[in-house]
Amino acid sequence: MRLSSSLLVALCVLVVAVTCNACCLPVEWEGEAYGYDHRSNATFHERLAVDEHNRRIRVDVFADVLSTDKKVKLTIYEHYDAKDKLTKIFTYSNGQCTLNKVQVPWKKACVKDGHHHTMDYTIGGHLHATLYFYDKEGQAGYFSVSKEGCNPIQGVFLSHHEKTFTLEDKINYINVRHGIADRAIFELPFSCQQINK
Repeated sequence: MRLSSSLLVALCVLVVAVTCNACCLPVEWEGEAYGYDHRSNATFHERLAVDEHNRRIRVDVFADVLSTDKKVKLTIYEHYDAKDKLTKIFTYSNGQCTLNKVQVPWKKACVKDGHHHTMDYTIGGHLHATLYFYDKEGQAGYFSVSKEGCNPIQGVFLSHHEKTFTLEDKINYINVRHGIADRAIFELPFSCQQINK
């Protein structure tokens, strides 16, 4: 998958949520996302860590979507600076780091408001979930979350996906778990620390 500088900027601004949401994703969670972008004919697989308490996210983009060793091609760190009301997006690859500052507020990742229909269903005989259907400007799509805990299953929840993918694109979430196993994953590499001064 080829990533341009503008795509990297778009890769990390957290989801836009509207006021009356069906539910919001956990405050702290980790997992993986994979999907297909029909416009660029590219697949992706990434590891995510989201910390709403401290307004930060980390995305490890894997080099090969089918790879079992999960070699990381690049890492994106998003840190919200409440004082300056901006989001700092660090892109780290091959020992080099770039910084983009975006004037966007931090918004919690939630199921968007405005769904036209919901459907409760069960996955694998045990996981109870809800599907939210949307029809926006001729595009049909849906979000799917677990009934308990609002864990993401499928949909465009994070705006680093939202800016790239349409409502019709499918993004799947796997291995989602609450909490952050190691908070050190949010620490910036040395080259990113140097440009953050």
